[in-house]
Amino acid sequence: MSPKPSARRARREANPLHRSTERWEDLVAWFVGILVAASAGCAFLLGGVVTDSMSERSRSESADRTQVTATLLGDTGPELESESRTRTAPVVWTGRGDVERTAMAGLLGFHAAGATVPLWATEDGRLVSPPVTAGEATVFGVITGVVAALSTGAAVYLLGRVLFAWTGRRFARAWEQEWERVGPEWCGRARS
Repeated sequence: MSPKPSARRARREANPLHRSTERWEDLVAWFVGILVAASAGCAFLLGGVVTDSMSERSRSESADRTQVTATLLGDTGPELESESRTRTAPVVWTGRGDVERTAMAGLLGFHAAGATVPLWATEDGRLVSPPVTAGEATVFGVITGVVAALSTGAAVYLLGRVLFAWTGRRFARAWEQEWERVGPEWCGRARS
């Protein structure tokens, strides 16, 4: 059977080698540990909140936007080696109520006049980006949580380094004071 915590503490404090700086070091260790746990929990919660928010945005955008097939009225520009560049061209599509709509659309790569391209439009005929997917919402939430965990982890790490350096200096100072008192007796050079 192990002694109760209060008995262990009394024995530790009765030990002549025990210093008060050790209590400070213990407190700093507990404080940093609690901060690590709290920051990890907050990062997890933040990731969940962002995922929920982006999922709600995805549902809202999906309800408001519809995919349409548009026909290009002109080329998107000369064919170049870099097909990843966005180019604009006039397009026409049939919107809600069989109303023909015309707008300028940004398209990736080269497209010739008369080609059909899928685009996203709102009910009032504005061309918009595709709605956020559920997968994108999850990925965005995970990335947010990871970035929050890394940044708070770095901050806690730096704070821990500063606090442990402070306790280390206190410990070294206490050890030097104790050695000045005990050292001469220990080495056989006691003061007369």
